[in-house]
Amino acid sequence: MLGCVEIELAPSKPGLFTCAANFADKYSIAGGLHALGLGNNGGVGGFLTNALRGNAFSGLISAVTNGMSVADLAFSGTYLGFGGTTPVQKGISGVVTDAAVGGAWSSVTGAGQTIQTLEGASSLASTGIDAAEFASGVGIVKLGYDGLSYAAGLFSCATN
Repeated sequence: MLGCVEIELAPSKPGLFTCAANFADKYSIAGGLHALGLGNNGGVGGFLTNALRGNAFSGLISAVTNGMSVADLAFSGTYLGFGGTTPVQKGISGVVTDAAVGGAWSSVTGAGQTIQTLEGASSLASTGIDAAEFASGVGIVKLGYDGLSYAAGLFSCATN
């Protein structure tokens, strides 16, 4: 009698891009917040932690492989976390992040505020960078970090 040979149709190990996305999620800003215990209980806190600080590249891979819900699209925007200039392109998380970072910049630098002196009104902002430019720069740095952590995930998954 011949023995049965099992053929594995779907490997148990995730694909390279899914593996890299999982790696990038673990080392994203949200992953660091989860490591500190923030947003671990799920609910609104966990959702907001992941939506506002998750990795854009792993989100893109998840959208391609698993599809997107209306809520995912509303939070990530039509550009899926890769920039944009309008609220529809940026999504809720982009708009909230820009407002928070821009507000912090304005409060630190005094941007948009003036002081009245004997010689007239004078701006308190001395940097020449407005809140929107600063928020855009922070977004570019985060996207760069997301890209590097996803690339590290690709390398790690490809070599293991």
